[in-house]
Amino acid sequence: MKIKYLLIVILLIVSAGFCAAQNGLMIPAGFNGKCGFIDQNGDWVISPQYDEINSLILDDMIQVKVNGKWGFISIADKTVITPQYEEVLFFDDNGTAPVKLNGKWRLIDKTGKTVRETQIEDIKLSYYLSKAKLNGKWGYIDTNYNFVIEPQYEEVGDFENNCAPVKTNGKYGIINTKGEFVIEPKYEEIKGFWGRDSSSIIVKLNGKYGFIGKTGKTIVEPQYDEVDEYSLCNIAIVSQNGKYWIVDKSGTKLTKPLSGIPLIDSFCNLEDTENEIEKNIAARYGLAVMTKKNKYGYIDSTGSFVIKPQFDYASDFFDNDFAEVLYKGKHGWLNKKTYECVYGPKYEGIIINKNIIFVKENNKWGIADEKGNFIVEPKFDWVVMK
Repeated sequence: MKIKYLLIVILLIVSAGFCAAQNGLMIPAGFNGKCGFIDQNGDWVISPQYDEINSLILDDMIQVKVNGKWGFISIADKTVITPQYEEVLFFDDNGTAPVKLNGKWRLIDKTGKTVRETQIEDIKLSYYLSKAKLNGKWGYIDTNYNFVIEPQYEEVGDFENNCAPVKTNGKYGIINTKGEFVIEPKYEEIKGFWGRDSSSIIVKLNGKYGFIGKTGKTIVEPQYDEVDEYSLCNIAIVSQNGKYWIVDKSGTKLTKPLSGIPLIDSFCNLEDTENEIEKNIAARYGLAVMTKKNKYGYIDSTGSFVIKPQFDYASDFFDNDFAEVLYKGKHGWLNKKTYECVYGPKYEGIIINKNIIFVKENNKWGIADEKGNFIVEPKFDWVVMK
């Protein structure tokens, strides 16, 4: 389930990026080992000349690579920031992007001008405080790349509920946003926060895992060989001496000891949760994928099947009129307006975005119309992925 939810988020992010690319008539594509940009008709807007393109398009500036160096190209006006950096990240709302030059990170604007130099050696972006490395130690920086928690840790984690795990002198503890320890560093590992409210923490001490609260109070003494948590359901699978149990956040065992990994279905209403998510998708986009007995069909906003489960795989429509389906080993697409399915005799793959249907045949990608006729014969090594 976690994977499914993550994929939905990624699909929506990439779909938004692709929309920007299409509006600018620039779609990343590969040809003869090089990368360039095509329009929705398959014509080259920028000839294939790059070694690599980051196809996750989050704003106007696309990351491109030549001879081992990274730069940017603008969708809007095709201006180029010359590839010269060892690493690049995305532009933020302030119009600046972190780039790495000669081993140090700096901020540039969309013209390529340096607006801030730093001595930072490594950066890991996060939604709250980003992590940065200086002189071999990690700390936390603000959006202006000033350290708000000085670099002093061997490892750092992301903040959740104003707390983050860090490693110092070989031990893990928890700090607050001021850099103060709220749980002293004494653990061999902090596996992370868990539970719907992230109020419990999985820790390792003397080679065993247990649970503590955010104040450090012990919930379950470290005793388990391994822990695999399911925060959505407030349960976890724990193992000890080859036996497995399902436990809740208090550590109460919900099952008898088992010799194999237990199924969580009877302890977690994953199916009900999935139904609600899919009904919300259907309410927004008209239809949504739902599985039944390992087959895929489509439901409306009431949760009723309007296209019966029959496919071996199916994707959501989102803003498209078409969705990818797989039936008896054949890739094709379903028309949301007519429910008509189109299967190619040898389609090896399908990509649909903004009603452009990319099809793969003989290991090459082309563009087809809604009836399956080629608008552009398969010739591209790849096109922008979902």
